[in-house]
Amino acid sequence: GDMVFMPTRHLGLVIGFGEKLYRLFEYGFLHTPAAIIVKADTDNFFCPHTLVKRARELEGTRGLYWGFQHDDEPPRIDEQFVGLSRDVVGWLVSQGWPSPNVVEKEFGGPSIVEWMQSFVNNTSQKLNVIGDNGNEGWSGVHFFFAQGCACLYICFMLPP
Repeated sequence: GDMVFMPTRHLGLVIGFGEKLYRLFEYGFLHTPAAIIVKADTDNFFCPHTLVKRARELEGTRGLYWGFQHDDEPPRIDEQFVGLSRDVVGWLVSQGWPSPNVVEKEFGGPSIVEWMQSFVNNTSQKLNVIGDNGNEGWSGVHFFFAQGCACLYICFMLPP
């Protein structure tokens, strides 16, 4: 995969994570034909074979909101690893940044929760929340976590 360096108006920890997350999804939508666009922190390590296999199983799922699911209401997928289907990302991009439906909540997770609520409230689509938590946190996708920086990168799941 390629690493893409993207400019940001925000420097430092915990500043503008919502906008940074939006810009990553926007880039994936505008520059690839990806069916699922996944954002992961660089301190997440996973088995690419298992990840691609799982993404292929989910490919074609409209309204996909996929990753590690917290026990929150409304459902929240952790922003350290989150995948959205192309239709959801397309809707986000069509709203622009910022907009009444795509707001900054400082952290990425709370921002996405707001965006997904707006998606459901403003489209005729259902949101398909899929938490791949497994028994040992992320074991469904063979993840383990390491201490490290919280830089962001994108993993694009391209059509076969």
